[in-house]
Amino acid sequence: MLNQPFSPAYAQTQAVTVSSTHTEIGVDPAAKQVRVLNPNAFTVFVRCSGVSPATPAVAAAGATQGDYPIGPNSSEVITKSDTFGGMSLVTTGANTGTVYVTPGEGFQSAAA
Repeated sequence: MLNQPFSPAYAQTQAVTVSSTHTEIGVDPAAKQVRVLNPNAFTVFVRCSGVSPATPAVAAAGATQGDYPIGPNSSEVITKSDTFGGMSLVTTGANTGTVYVTPGEGFQSAAA
């Protein structure tokens, strides 16, 4: 495991529109981590996968189990398989907004 601040892959950040219909994007398969910035007032669920198109993300709702949640107004660095080049994002209800996805390596610093 790396013990270093997140080092982004510059010029690879994607602005992704999220809604209750999952959005699929491609990310650098060689990147070990992906930082997801969710500046919205709602939760976004993400899933990384090695298939193209990406396996659809699932939002947790009621008794339905979902994929990894990125909380409102927050960011997370998630580790993915270094062969996974697909990512899917989804939210719930009538929510729509933009999420920023940046591949890279390392983990978020305490100051972030």
